Amino acid sequence: SELCVTTRDNLFDSCCYRACNLCEGKGLRWWVEFEEQEEEEEDGDGRGLQEVTEVDTNDVEEVEEESEEDPIETKTCSSIDASLYADFIVAGSDQCLETKAMYQSDCCYTFPTNACSLCGEQTLLWATEVEYEGKTVSCGVADNILNTEEESSPACTTSRDALSDNCCFDKCKLCDNEQLAWDYVIDYYNDTSKTCGDIEAIFAANEIKSNSDMCSSTKEDFQSLCCFTPPITPCELCPEYVRWEEDVEFEGVKSTCKDATTMLKREEEFSDQCKIGKQQMQETCCYELCDVCGESLVLDWDAVVEYEGEPVACGDLKPIFGRNEIEEGSNVCDAAKNTYRDFCCYTPPDEPCNMCQTDTAYFDAYSSVEVDLWGSPTNCSDVYDYLIRRIESDSDTCASTKDSIFDQCCYNKCSICDGNQLQDFEQQIDLGGEAISCMQLHTVRTNDIAAGSNICQSMQSQFSPTCCYDAPAVPCALCAEGAIRKEVEVDFGGDTESCNQIANFLANRASNGTEECSIAKVELMQHCCFDKCRLCKENEQIDWDGYVTFEGKDDVSCGSFDWYFTTNVIEEGASQ
Repeated sequence: SELCVTTRDNLFDSCCYRACNLCEGKGLRWWVEFEEQEEEEEDGDGRGLQEVTEVDTNDVEEVEEESEEDPIETKTCSSIDASLYADFIVAGSDQCLETKAMYQSDCCYTFPTNACSLCGEQTLLWATEVEYEGKTVSCGVADNILNTEEESSPACTTSRDALSDNCCFDKCKLCDNEQLAWDYVIDYYNDTSKTCGDIEAIFAANEIKSNSDMCSSTKEDFQSLCCFTPPITPCELCPEYVRWEEDVEFEGVKSTCKDATTMLKREEEFSDQCKIGKQQMQETCCYELCDVCGESLVLDWDAVVEYEGEPVACGDLKPIFGRNEIEEGSNVCDAAKNTYRDFCCYTPPDEPCNMCQTDTAYFDAYSSVEVDLWGSPTNCSDVYDYLIRRIESDSDTCASTKDSIFDQCCYNKCSICDGNQLQDFEQQIDLGGEAISCMQLHTVRTNDIAAGSNICQSMQSQFSPTCCYDAPAVPCALCAEGAIRKEVEVDFGGDTESCNQIANFLANRASNGTEECSIAKVELMQHCCFDKCRLCKENEQIDWDGYVTFEGKDDVSCGSFDWYFTTNVIEEGASQ
């Protein structure tokens, strides 16, 4: 839209930047701490120097104050990473590179294939403190540290053996192998109301074990209300709209339509319970929302009417009716139909009237030109939209409108680029002292400017060298067979760009064999390209019509593996 394009052009450079990320693409050891001491003078080891001189006893207190150590500041990997964001440190800047060089080896780790979990299937006592690697830490921190290790590693096994008794417990589970209705409200003990999810939270907070008496008694009281096996096709009491607070009797107990709707969703759509529930409660609980246009007419969402003294779009009437539960067939609904149907509803044309279409070409409609139509002043673009939505192309209205205002309203829009050229959206230009993007020029600033006009020709001569380019006959391919490490970022043209962006740029702009293409390949191939995995040996050919079972799917074609290897950056020789 015009607002989006122009705002972005005006504010992007001031507001946006590529942020420095300490562990980009890797995990952050947020718990690791560093102690740093600020000192005015340092020796070769980086330690503070203190000069000792003879002093009077009266000066002892002053000397003691001077000899006190500077306060030690404790930083964590998390605070260091957060400060890069808070201080707006730009990726690739000297400060970003220096910070990464100093902390990356201690703070960052490669995500394990199968991460170690301290408690496995048991529940973690997050806040409980234990001794781990010579420090007192919470079980939660210990678990986070172990998440950086492989499940099968010695560190994982040893730490589990040492910490699991203090950090893990077999928590009572209200639903065992069934699904918990987290938000369902039940009458709990001592005349209180709680959700089923609250009960699970109580088990965790109070460390209620699965073999405890409290676990058994709570499950006996609430399991039938809170737990269920999810149906394949849930039962829906009402097609769309529910009288939520209406009282009903559900399974012999007084309830509301809201609770009954929730409980029936646990049943299959074609079960006896669903059928009986619908028979007993649909008439009370369900209603059809008032529809101004009915099934035969189409709602004109953008048409504006007056509702309770305020201008309202016709498209906003439905949510208003929903909030007020205005039902089809009610007196209020009938009155609304009588008031709004003629303005809000229409029969859509089989073949819409395009005011600016001729037998041989399509034109644009001016948005800035005012015309007099049917005795009222209006805008060309508004007339165009109205005719498209409501009027048949072979109607007298369409023909007479074209005859009367085509020459005033329709034009061939100016194109900055020649027919064979491609549009560049990224470059910046100066238009009347204002810096804008070529995208804004192509999409917004040429609106209402006709092709062949003096202003169009002037804009073409000024801006086509910057905003247009010729597509290469043989595009530059940075990596053979599209084997690109897409997320890797490198320096290119003074900026930090992803290999995928660079490959797309070269394919659109540079011809194969040119100096630009050759230099890019020499500088970037080792960083951006990889030796793609091949399913078949060198002397074999792939059976493109063969199908196999892969990752749980039975109909994977052999030919799709090349795309799979490319998309997932799977290199030859890798375990995958």
